[in-house]
Amino acid sequence: MTYEFVPATQEHVTPLIDNINEDIATEMMLLKDIPLEEAISGCISRSDEAWTALYNGEIVCMFGIRSKSLLSDTSYPWLLSTNLASDHTRNFMKGAKIAVNKWMGMNELLENFIPAGLPKLIRFVSWLGFTVEEAKLIGQNGKLLHRIEMRKQ
Repeated sequence: MTYEFVPATQEHVTPLIDNINEDIATEMMLLKDIPLEEAISGCISRSDEAWTALYNGEIVCMFGIRSKSLLSDTSYPWLLSTNLASDHTRNFMKGAKIAVNKWMGMNELLENFIPAGLPKLIRFVSWLGFTVEEAKLIGQNGKLLHRIEMRKQ
């Protein structure tokens, strides 16, 4: 029984989708107006850092971060989990906290958006230390989203 963290690659996309957590799939479909495979591939390719966490060779999650711009101190973290993550809750949460703390050490602000109506995700990001704003209609299509942020103190 071993955990392994490897750089995320396009080869990880299909196995992730095959076992993706239902809330994560819902979130991705609500945030992106493109197929799930394309959205996940984009997360990897646009990230400054992207990792796949494996347990005995099976994908538990993918996570990464993308800078707003080259000179910005703002970045956008992301996390995509499989159903296997629920079998490893303690280690999964501990690993997420380590990654967020590392990224917070390199940025003044971490931010992203979560669709309204996903209470488990809201609880998780709150536990990580993010402030969750009230949901607002955002963007051209008026999607109901919570902005989440964590500021360096």
